Amino acid sequence: MKAIVHTLDWKYLPGYNKKYLLNKIGVVVSFLPNGSSRVLNSRVDRAGYETVRLSKNGKTRTFFLHRLIAQLFLPNEHNKTHVNHKNGIKDNNWYENLEWVTHSENVQHGYDTGLNNTSRAKIIDKSTGKIYNSISHAARELKINYSTCRA
Repeated sequence: MKAIVHTLDWKYLPGYNKKYLLNKIGVVVSFLPNGSSRVLNSRVDRAGYETVRLSKNGKTRTFFLHRLIAQLFLPNEHNKTHVNHKNGIKDNNWYENLEWVTHSENVQHGYDTGLNNTSRAKIIDKSTGKIYNSISHAARELKINYSTCRA
């Protein structure tokens, strides 16, 4: 383990009393009570993001690896709330591929790179035949609540 620790930057995850070490590519090492250590396995969630499970006081929580890496290795001077994968590859968690962004910057990045190319179904008002680009557009035009329009 010592050879690996010295070849990459590693930091302890805060709040876990030096139980977990994380490096800049997303490898998490857990230190066990008996003095041994092991590399934790990550999982990929349904959306394609790598996650890891951490335990504290008998409770286990799942965390996104890219967020943990950004919190430990990337400055966030403007207190942005989202972490973006610059190249759009959700499991490329190398810290140089990550950046802090706002929600709108994250959505815009998806459109700019073609990652978010969802086309919304047109909404047709059956009584007038008017076509709207989305439910929210129809609700605004008709001056009715979104949830009413959606029903």
